[in-house]
Amino acid sequence: MYQISDPATRFCTQAMKAAGGRWSPEAKAWQFGDIDDAVDALYALYAATRATAVQRDTLESLIEEGLGARAWEVDLDAIDQDSWLASLSREDASRLIGQAIGAAKALCHRPLEDRPPLVQDDRFDTAAFERGLEARRARAKRSQGRRVTQ
Repeated sequence: MYQISDPATRFCTQAMKAAGGRWSPEAKAWQFGDIDDAVDALYALYAATRATAVQRDTLESLIEEGLGARAWEVDLDAIDQDSWLASLSREDASRLIGQAIGAAKALCHRPLEDRPPLVQDDRFDTAAFERGLEARRARAKRSQGRRVTQ
């Protein structure tokens, strides 16, 4: 007799039954008479509780964009990213995606977007010139309005 007593089996009860499993309330576990059925049920449990392919692809793109490094407390350079992504549960993957989206909102941009470089030299600061130009345009509009009404 083989048993699976993981509480996460609640996500795949149909697969447990389809693999030949029988729920035992006394043992609080799924029981299987054949090792192959138990292995099939474990595979179904793994598939039901691991991050989906879409979640893994999303996490990989977030890592490439740099959002993962900013949002998660994980040293992405020190881990094997493929095995780490494969080991994530659906809940953890959803949480990490949510944190990265929150980081993107806080940053008001995605880190690797093409952005013009910031100008650090005051010689190229045109704000004062533009304010003066806008004031002259406003004065010209006001004076033209007076001429038309007179």
